[in-house]
Amino acid sequence: MWAEKGKQPKVLSDFSHEKICLFGTVNIQSGSLYYEAAEKLNSETFENFLRGFLNKNNFSKKVVMVVDNVSWHRAKRLDAFLESVKEKFELLYLPPNSPDLNPQERVWRFIRKHVSHNTYFESLDKLKDTLFHFLDNLALPNTILTSLCEIT
Repeated sequence: MWAEKGKQPKVLSDFSHEKICLFGTVNIQSGSLYYEAAEKLNSETFENFLRGFLNKNNFSKKVVMVVDNVSWHRAKRLDAFLESVKEKFELLYLPPNSPDLNPQERVWRFIRKHVSHNTYFESLDKLKDTLFHFLDNLALPNTILTSLCEIT
């Protein structure tokens, strides 16, 4: 950080442990984004996210969702659900230690850069309002997300 010599800059920060948990997926062909907030990230909330995703979207072809190897993506409790939707939906697990291959990770970085990077929010509610407004604008099919997801 640059500062005038002899003057200590003031940086606002919040030392609380409040957080926002999000699940999200991007359609790499259309650029549409689907996301849900959750109380915490675990296999139960991930299954709820998957159910919401499938209920909201009516797909004519089988959908393959790319996910990393975090424990809640591979939990045994998901087996029955995944078996029940195997004709229309499948999870594709990335190799270990390669989360950057997941297009959604690029979207998360883009969101952080444009919403929260170097920004102080007075409360978690203000952060949520700003974040959800930004996400809602991104949710529609768009070329921003398709270009982020291009494999180079």
